[in-house]
Amino acid sequence: MLLSALFAFTAHTSVASLAHAAAKGKTTVVTVTAGKPAENAFVVSPKSVRHGTLIFKITNLGKRSHSFQIHGQTTKPLRPHQSTTLTVVLKKPARYFYSDVCLANPNQAETEVAAPCPGGILKVT
Repeated sequence: MLLSALFAFTAHTSVASLAHAAAKGKTTVVTVTAGKPAENAFVVSPKSVRHGTLIFKITNLGKRSHSFQIHGQTTKPLRPHQSTTLTVVLKKPARYFYSDVCLANPNQAETEVAAPCPGGILKVT
């Protein structure tokens, strides 16, 4: 009971902190959905952001494990229906490539060889 209350408080605090920081203009929150509309696809919103601190909120809605990487930083592999955040500082306006590594089998160990999946471009102004 105490553990679930602590988890709920921590999750609420994290979401509230993200919203508060974004409202002050210190960060930009970017929503990333992996595995939908196609298994090897990302939906990134917005597709253009101002440079600075970006918080990527990544959710895997696919059937396989997916990770998200941009500017040399990568999330741990997310199993189906898992979510995480990744904070990245992009100091310069540019086009930044994001990509994924998907495991061929959702039960495959993360240490096994994985196939690269398509990515995309995030425009940073």
